[in-house]
Amino acid sequence: MSDQGATPTPSTAPPPTIRRPPKVDNRGRTSGPIDSSNLEAKDIPEIEYFAAPGPRGYPPMTGFLDIWDVDMMKGQNESNKIDHHTNLYHSDNLIVRRGQEFQVKITFNRPYKPNEDKIAVEFVIGSNPQYSKGTYIPVFPTKARQSYWGGRITQINDNVITMGITPGASCIVGKYHLYIAVQTPFGIRRTKRENSRDIYILFNPWAADDAVFLYDEEERQECVMNEMGIIYHGAYDDISERNWNYGQVRGMYIKIFLIYSSIYFLCFIT
Repeated sequence: MSDQGATPTPSTAPPPTIRRPPKVDNRGRTSGPIDSSNLEAKDIPEIEYFAAPGPRGYPPMTGFLDIWDVDMMKGQNESNKIDHHTNLYHSDNLIVRRGQEFQVKITFNRPYKPNEDKIAVEFVIGSNPQYSKGTYIPVFPTKARQSYWGGRITQINDNVITMGITPGASCIVGKYHLYIAVQTPFGIRRTKRENSRDIYILFNPWAADDAVFLYDEEERQECVMNEMGIIYHGAYDDISERNWNYGQVRGMYIKIFLIYSSIYFLCFIT
């Protein structure tokens, strides 16, 4: 018999190909992953040479300016915490507010020479610090070389200098690592990472350039400095009130705040 009038039977569709999903990378203006947490920070190297080593290896840096000590001036009764209204916080670290100057004392192995020595105070936050994202901020003591944050030397006493640093009024709120870097002809040498030098930077209702600025001092005292308040509860036609202890000055609450603000992208602006 002839198959000329028969209806062709459609063939079965081939099974779907199983393959790995395409790898998503960062392109365009973003050269790395976007930070979503300021609790994971990456240490930067203590020494960065400008060139490859010669036949005898890298040259020694012992003959150049060296850092002996860094005083964060973080005592409860010292000017940093008092001026920044953070002296009530229970924390062993320095806590300051953005858009306002704070002081750091640096001790060198010899007297500091402003015209010869090149130093910088470096602040790092996040797992992928970059200058363009505001997660790596070098602060210089000279007017000729300034960054997003301001820096100046307020006092020189032999081999000890006091440096004033003003974080940007819109900088990232969170915990920063602090390093002191010295530039030499062969490379950059910086201090070793120490937890005691970590610094918390908070919003600043006292700074006019900060987005959270409050005009009324009474509002600042009530909304920012007040440790006790009132919470209302009950039905709409039977409302009661009771005291509420905010507990915001306890050290652990700063860390909790940073965790939640990182989750909701309040700290990192990319």
